[in-house]
Amino acid sequence: MSDLSKAREELRMALNNYRKVILLGDKKAQCIIRKELERKFLKFENELEKRRCYHP
Repeated sequence: MSDLSKAREELRMALNNYRKVILLGDKKAQCIIRKELERKFLKFENELEKRRCYHP
C-alpha cells in the first residue's frame, strides 16, 4: 500500500470516528477527534503534494 493510500485510509477512519462522536454528542471527545482529523488531513495533503512533485 502506498503512503498516499495509507494516508487516505487513516483520514477516512478518522472522519468516521468523528461522525460517530458527533452522534454521541460528547463535546470533549469531539475536540480530541477533530484534532486527530486535522492531523490526518494534513498528512494526506502532504502525501498528495509529494505525489504531485514527483509525478507531474
